Amino acid sequence: MRVLAADLGAALGTAAHLETLRRTEVGSFRIEDARTPDELSGADAPLPLLGVRDALAGYVAFDVPTPDGLARLRRGQQDPLARLPAPQRGDQTALVLDGAGNVAAVIEAAGPSWRLVRLLAP
Repeated sequence: MRVLAADLGAALGTAAHLETLRRTEVGSFRIEDARTPDELSGADAPLPLLGVRDALAGYVAFDVPTPDGLARLRRGQQDPLARLPAPQRGDQTALVLDGAGNVAAVIEAAGPSWRLVRLLAP
């Protein structure tokens, strides 16, 4: 939206910008579900936190391709990712799950294969 405003200004021969911009939704997260720090600090109940798997539920998830695959990824070796199905899109992000079904890594498309983006602590 910011770039669109600047482009419109340039097309009109002037400068343009947004005075305000409010994001009301990102993926499955909606502003209606958000809580302010004040709302959370006064609560006696546990914080309404999501687990990583729930927060990233929209991503495709793959099991670790080999028994030692996760250990190899943790050592920085990318070869276990070559055993996964090819990405469906060039901008695809996916998850690698450990043997217990927990998110162990985040990967993204790199041409016809995957590359490691982030490892999560066990």
